[in-house]
Amino acid sequence: MGQTIEKTSVERYTVINDGGNLDKFSVTLEGNKVDVSCWDSVSSYYWGSPGEKGIKHFLTSIDFYYWSSKLFYEKTDSFFDREATLKRLKERIIEERREGGYRLCKESARELWDYFEEVVNFSDKRECEVWAYERLYDDLERTITRREDAKNAQEMFNPFEGGLEIVSGCQPHLLHMWFNGWLPFVKHLCEELNIEYKQPSGPERPYWVR
Repeated sequence: MGQTIEKTSVERYTVINDGGNLDKFSVTLEGNKVDVSCWDSVSSYYWGSPGEKGIKHFLTSIDFYYWSSKLFYEKTDSFFDREATLKRLKERIIEERREGGYRLCKESARELWDYFEEVVNFSDKRECEVWAYERLYDDLERTITRREDAKNAQEMFNPFEGGLEIVSGCQPHLLHMWFNGWLPFVKHLCEELNIEYKQPSGPERPYWVR
């Protein structure tokens, strides 16, 4: 029985950030296999058919959502965005007060505002959904002193009627890697291949991604 020995060429690209929240980001290409390493973890994916122009051209064209699902196997809507959800809730209260406060008096609005700030602190989207659909209705009745305003709040923030929006987003570590690691890598590939760089589609850059 004989053996066949194959020799492969490996290319490694490392993005080093001065400051910010991403120290070092590396991409290793071995044929059509791509390894991404960051924060002492490695994610890999093999593309069987990246196209006639090769794996490098292909990588310059993929968007954030395809990239994250293939390399990290993560759904981009699983992360619960507390700040955005809380902002939407507060905007509803402010809007009601500006319209005359017929459904919420000043004191009731303050009670509701303080309640949301204290309670909307969930670790994931599922936990927030359980609160919204199973506990919120009774909580509002106990939280708001004025009975009529409590009933109005129950109507205003009824999740079954679209009155409460739970905002989901992308996992923070994916956004850090995308903006501070992957996009600089793609830009370098475009320079290497002598093609025009067009930023792949994806989420807007959050203020906290430096």
